[in-house]
Amino acid sequence: RAALVRQELLAQVVLQAFLVHQVLLGQVVLRAALVRQELLAQVVLQAFLVHQVLLGQVVLRAVWVHQALLGQAVLRVAWVHQVLLGQVVLRAALVRQALLGQVD
Repeated sequence: RAALVRQELLAQVVLQAFLVHQVLLGQVVLRAALVRQELLAQVVLQAFLVHQVLLGQVVLRAVWVHQALLGQAVLRVAWVHQVLLGQVVLRAALVRQALLGQVD
């Protein structure tokens, strides 16, 4: 009977040790999975942020180029307008001078 009790106690100790080992192993695996997920999430987030920054730079450059080109176009239109207006004013002055010359 003592041998049976001893065997049963030993079996319980072994079973408890096994269960504790399984629980601890499960916690380690779970923590490793969570750490891996967190690191992966950080990498994804950093990649996303870098992508957003680069995309923002591209958009900003495109807007800047668009503004520069638009500014050049406006400047050219204004210059052409001034040239044409100057020609009109000059022609009007010449016509006026011619008419005044005829009157004199």
